[in-house]
Amino acid sequence: MRRSEITVDLEDAVESFESELSDVNDEREDVLDRAEEVEDGTEEKRNLEDEWQSLEEQRVRLERKIERFTLEIESLSSTEFTIRELSFGQVQAVKDVVSERSFDVDVQRQSIEGTPLQGVYQAEFLKRSVVDKPDEVESVMDLADPIGEWLWEKVDAFNTSGDEDMGNMSLDEAMSSRS
Repeated sequence: MRRSEITVDLEDAVESFESELSDVNDEREDVLDRAEEVEDGTEEKRNLEDEWQSLEEQRVRLERKIERFTLEIESLSSTEFTIRELSFGQVQAVKDVVSERSFDVDVQRQSIEGTPLQGVYQAEFLKRSVVDKPDEVESVMDLADPIGEWLWEKVDAFNTSGDEDMGNMSLDEAMSSRS
């Protein structure tokens, strides 16, 4: 039986991050506008300062992500990765590798010690799910961390829900749809 596949593109990721950054910058402007109307030293002003700080952190994180992805894109002849949905048996094989690397079993004392290693799980899942990648990428394990994390999110979402859009509307989107 052939498993479902999807293609994800680093350039689409950059567009998504740029859209997020635009939204964050709009929110920053809104906070600045509201802050001009609020007295210093009030709880509302402190709340606006906290909101501003959170937005600043988001802005910096997104700008760094965009920069890192753009550098990677410039070094690749293709920016597409093909992801395959794993079968039940393939998922169980990943879990077996995680168990093997995560736990120490003492048969004589009948004890098991250890904690499941999330990194091993993600790495094994990613290696088995990515079936096509740019020629310059020898292994998905060699990708820069932010790109590997983004690819992991795509693999996890696809293997959790298939290619079906589950909605996942944000609160802002829900509020906008009411008007």
